[in-house]
Amino acid sequence: MTGAALLLLGWALGRVGMAGRTQLGETKWYVPPWAQALFYLDSAMRGVGLVLVARSPLTAGRDRLFRALWLGPIGRRLVRVEEGAVAGRTVPPTGALTPRPPVTMPPLNIVPPSLR
Repeated sequence: MTGAALLLLGWALGRVGMAGRTQLGETKWYVPPWAQALFYLDSAMRGVGLVLVARSPLTAGRDRLFRALWLGPIGRRLVRVEEGAVAGRTVPPTGALTPRPPVTMPPLNIVPPSLR
């Protein structure tokens, strides 16, 4: 069964389960066991249906396009161009490896209040 069919069947089972409940008060409902089972089955079918739709064979076209372009001649050319830009540089930019002076704190001038 395809993912779209599972999504539709799960939605239909949810609607049948909702029709089986009875309102007892303003915020209270009685849901018979068969309707509860349909709700659980609905949740499972919707989850599996979403996974199947996301992993559909229809997405294979995008994968083939990615492989043909990025992993094909266009991608290899881009990588070669970037490697050439970096390969010509043998020395790092000026200042990249110069040591910095250590961080020091000025001496503290603490005077007791009695001597001020």
